[in-house]
Amino acid sequence: MTSARASSLTVQALLLSALIGASQITWGALAPILPLYASEFGTSVALLGPALAAFALGRAIMGIPAGILMRWWRPRPYLYVCVTGLIVATALTALVATPTQLVAARLIAGLFAGATITIAFAVLIAGAPADKRGSVMATATVVQLSAGAIGSLLGGWVADTWGLRWVFLAVIIPVIAVIVWDQISPARHYWEAADARSPQRDAVTPVEARSGAPSEMPAEADVAPLAASSKPSRTTPSKPMRKASGTTTSVAWLITVLAFVSFSAFYARFAGEQGLIPTLAYTVAEVSPTALGGMLALGTALSIAALAPISRAVNRGARLSVFLPATIMTAATVMIFPLADEAWAFAALVAAYSVSSAIAGMVPGVVTADRVPRHLTGTAVGVTRTAGDVGAVIGPLAVFALYDQATVWWALASIAAVLIVAALLFIPVARRRSEPPIAAPEAPVDTTIPEAVRTPATAS
Repeated sequence: MTSARASSLTVQALLLSALIGASQITWGALAPILPLYASEFGTSVALLGPALAAFALGRAIMGIPAGILMRWWRPRPYLYVCVTGLIVATALTALVATPTQLVAARLIAGLFAGATITIAFAVLIAGAPADKRGSVMATATVVQLSAGAIGSLLGGWVADTWGLRWVFLAVIIPVIAVIVWDQISPARHYWEAADARSPQRDAVTPVEARSGAPSEMPAEADVAPLAASSKPSRTTPSKPMRKASGTTTSVAWLITVLAFVSFSAFYARFAGEQGLIPTLAYTVAEVSPTALGGMLALGTALSIAALAPISRAVNRGARLSVFLPATIMTAATVMIFPLADEAWAFAALVAAYSVSSAIAGMVPGVVTADRVPRHLTGTAVGVTRTAGDVGAVIGPLAVFALYDQATVWWALASIAAVLIVAALLFIPVARRRSEPPIAAPEAPVDTTIPEAVRTPATAS
């Protein structure tokens, strides 16, 4: 790979990451202001549960269908339609006048957000070069964290300066800016890699060369293809086909575990980071929206600094050694927030929580790129994102119910418990590295096929 080519792919990965981040600003900026809507409408803080859950429900509804439809619809125009819907729905939320209207508006925005994020993540994963996946996922994480910091500062400052309603109009500007960027300088490699009809998705692999059967599996053979239902070729014995059936089960279990990890992350994010933690900032530490936005931005800056060396470790193959300590730190930190009745202490906990959750959050995406066949990337991302959105629905409802009916300690304990269970399930999955393609060593190689075709393409 030439340096110019590498630079181009880096910029394209940054563009896709920015699109994800800008989209997330449209709801991340609401973290400092949603608790204030309870005061405006004259209701209890329990309003946050349905408002957050409605948005997450919309995302959950669209997650899997959005990923599956990528098999037939070109990703770029498809994503543009969904982003446009997100922009319009977010802007119209500024007009709501009752709690019911707020919940309905968040549901509609969630529908478009679920499709947007699923498609964008699938495109990013499908196009990530095999030897740079850690860096690509780190870039996506850094941009998302930056977007979260920008959103928090923007939401808090706009709410303090002009009022709550203007926040919904301010947050759509970054999304429009990234769409213009892609119009001027498109992320061609990534759009083509995710397009089911693109020649980049039809690269010849060693399995194809030996069997003559078409395959959508990437040339670098990240994982064994799901070939259990395929007819065996004359040169492929039955033993590898039995292995394919086991591989199908393995990939299904992999996606199931990744889905629960996503569930736990979203449960914590929506119930804690975007729900209960901002509430405690106002009720325990007694800070302003702008101050809370500043705390979240500080946590983001520290997270970005930490991700640079972490991404290099992930590039070298680290998985559990990154994920487990970060997850344990996140679960431990979340339990201490009620004790931080000073602004500086609360800011320190926000920083620790942000760094640990960001580090843990980049690893599942890398494992997905490692082991899920490229032609199933859209489906896998749809399933995992939908599971996350289910967590985002259940999390706020469960946590705020516990906060209202029991104590804040039970509410926070539920977040910590879900994170720990997910980490335990993730251990055996992360230990297993990419499996070899299903190809019998004893099968004869067709020597009429040129060596250049029989040799796997090097990821660029």
